[in-house]
Amino acid sequence: MRRAFTTSGQRSNVCQLCQLLSNRNAQPAKRTIISLSTAGVRPRLPQQTAPQFTAIRRLGTAAAEKSKDSRFARNSPPKDNPVRRVKAERPAVTDFASLVAAIERVEKAFLAQPGIPSEKTTHDALRAIAAQTDIEILAEAEPRSELQSKSESTTDNTASHLLDLDDSKRTAGTRAGAASEPEKTAPSVQDVVDKISDAAYTIITHPNVVITPKLLKEYVRIQSKLGRPETLPEVLNLYRTKPDPIQEAGGNVKYSERNPDKIPNAIPSELADAALDAAIEAKDLHAAIGIVENTYATKGYLRSKFLTKIVMPGTAFATVPVGVWALASNLALLQDSMDNGTATGIAFAGLLTYVAFTGTIGFVVIGTANDQMKRVTWMPGRPLRQRFLREEERAALDKVACAFGFAEETRWGEETGEDYQALRKYVMGRGMLLDAIELQPGMS
Repeated sequence: MRRAFTTSGQRSNVCQLCQLLSNRNAQPAKRTIISLSTAGVRPRLPQQTAPQFTAIRRLGTAAAEKSKDSRFARNSPPKDNPVRRVKAERPAVTDFASLVAAIERVEKAFLAQPGIPSEKTTHDALRAIAAQTDIEILAEAEPRSELQSKSESTTDNTASHLLDLDDSKRTAGTRAGAASEPEKTAPSVQDVVDKISDAAYTIITHPNVVITPKLLKEYVRIQSKLGRPETLPEVLNLYRTKPDPIQEAGGNVKYSERNPDKIPNAIPSELADAALDAAIEAKDLHAAIGIVENTYATKGYLRSKFLTKIVMPGTAFATVPVGVWALASNLALLQDSMDNGTATGIAFAGLLTYVAFTGTIGFVVIGTANDQMKRVTWMPGRPLRQRFLREEERAALDKVACAFGFAEETRWGEETGEDYQALRKYVMGRGMLLDAIELQPGMS
């Protein structure tokens, strides 16, 4: 075993190892590292996954960003990256004073225009106000700005304490001079949000602006992102009742009254749903009820649904007897027990009776369906035509009741408070019931 272990090759390896150890003890550590590292081999780094690199690049220190030979600097995007260039050109989120000034400039420029502004001009003004900054990023910046102000105040207090220890007289003079200067409060996130909301409201409610579905959609989008649905009921009402401006030859503008009950003045369903969702998300019960009153409960909306859901299908249904007569005539040719006229009449009467009976049963099924109802149901004795036409109103109130009430189904009906009791009375005044006892879980 000793002979197998002490071969010539292994002896050379042992000698090399001894020589390496002797050189290591004799030479400095720096020289040893240089002699061991080759020019063509790079030192292997520990492998990192993509999410780790992303997190490190985002949360890296300033020293890591400045180092050129760092592995994180090699993975960073090039200097001429267009994404970075666009982000650099964006105004800082914390520069609220410039944002307020830009919003004021857009508002003044729009109000200074003479005559009746076009739909495109008004839409561009609304987009320009909302595009001054990303509203979602602005909302997220509010808690961070508070933390930043707290940290800055703590830093200022620490610095002033150190200055007091160093030179108390100079610090006292500086404090006295700062106290004598008038304090200028910079605009906060709340001020910017208020300014955007007020500017959009000023533009959309201008007497010379014609509120179109496109403008109303943009306004609802802005207020929903800001979380300010208080003005949505008023603007929805102006969409139906605002007088139309008319440009005269002399440059003057006169206004003509608008009939709010006309079908073209009805609020589209998708805009009503978006406005109601904004009010529910902002937890504003009064705005939600106002939106329901000015959208689903209006005569214009009911007439629009009557036209699209009853009149047009009824017109198509009126052509059914013609098709039934043609079918009965063909069926009469298949028999020879009676003349063709008698057979055609009998077949026509039977087919028409079948179609009418089936259609009536279908209408009753649609009008009496209650599987979609959760908390708001119809009062007993309500006609089927009203149930059919006002189903969207009932569904909207049902959505409001579920959003502002208890989430647990077993606690439905136990809500207290003036607002919820007012909602219960309002629902009852509209011919509906909130949390009918016989329809609650476990009741019969």
